[in-house]
Amino acid sequence: MAMGTLSERDREALMLAYWDDLDPTRAAQVVGCSPRAFSTRLYRARRHFANVFTEIDATSVERSRSIPATDKEAIDP
Repeated sequence: MAMGTLSERDREALMLAYWDDLDPTRAAQVVGCSPRAFSTRLYRARRHFANVFTEIDATSVERSRSIPATDKEAIDP
C-alpha cells in the first residue's frame, strides 16, 4: 500500500536497492546517473516511504480507536 503512493522515481530507487539488491554504483548505471545522485535519490525515497508509512500507520490506529469495544472483540477474539 505505501509503495503504491510513492512516485515512480521513488519506487524505482527502492526497488533497485532492495528488491534487486544493487549497490549505488550499479543502480546508478541502470538509471543513468552518478552513484552520488542515486544515493541522494535513494535517501529521498526512503524518507518519502517512511513518511507515507507513518501516515498509514496513524490512520490505522485512529480507525481502530473508532471501532466500538464489542466489534473489537469480534475482530480480535
